[in-house]
Amino acid sequence: MTAPSIRIGTSSWSSGDWRGPFYPAKARPAELLAFYAERFDTVECDATFYRSPSPRTVDGWRARTPEGFLFSSKLPREITHERGLVDCSHLVRQFFDAMSRLGSR
Repeated sequence: MTAPSIRIGTSSWSSGDWRGPFYPAKARPAELLAFYAERFDTVECDATFYRSPSPRTVDGWRARTPEGFLFSSKLPREITHERGLVDCSHLVRQFFDAMSRLGSR
């Protein structure tokens, strides 16, 4: 048996109040994920709860993170809370199509 892998991360990478204590004070929003990914190897992608990301957005996440980085993404609330998982297969497919662009991440 192999020992389980443990990863340490946070529930987001874009908290504005982290500027100064964690991120450089003058960091631009587009720089935050890459900076985060230099220090942690996983993150919960809280943004996906609020809406399914566009393929372009997901491509940006992939480009800003190294191989081996791992995203843990929430299904959008429209699927889980508003529709209660009913009659939403097209939304689930849209979500997975976008998120699959992360590849192994």
